[in-house]
Amino acid sequence: MMRKRYGRIVFVSSVVGFTGQAGQANYAAAKMGLVGLSSVTAIEGAKYNIKSNVITPIARTRLTEGLMGATGEMFAPEFIAPMVAYLVSEECAYSHEIFNVGAGRYSRIFIASAPGWNAPAGTTPSV
Repeated sequence: MMRKRYGRIVFVSSVVGFTGQAGQANYAAAKMGLVGLSSVTAIEGAKYNIKSNVITPIARTRLTEGLMGATGEMFAPEFIAPMVAYLVSEECAYSHEIFNVGAGRYSRIFIASAPGWNAPAGTTPSV
């Protein structure tokens, strides 16, 4: 990709990495690790026109079809494919982004920092 000065990478993560789920520590850590890997790939790849993004799909799979019941049809994998096709296309302008996809809904997930609190100048915070 660097030699060709072009590339598109899509990592498949999970909202469980962001929200957590009981009994899923290893899975959540691995999926959030992909977000970090994609971030570094996007930053390092930018000068080579390599774009890296993450999807957190919500889709019916063999593992989930028993859990979803009749609503499982709304989460067919066919709803995921268009987003992936766009992210790997030449038309894709996005890089260093995270998208939640499923059931015909496509949204951006982001990590933000709130304004927070600052200790007054010349002081050290204490309890």
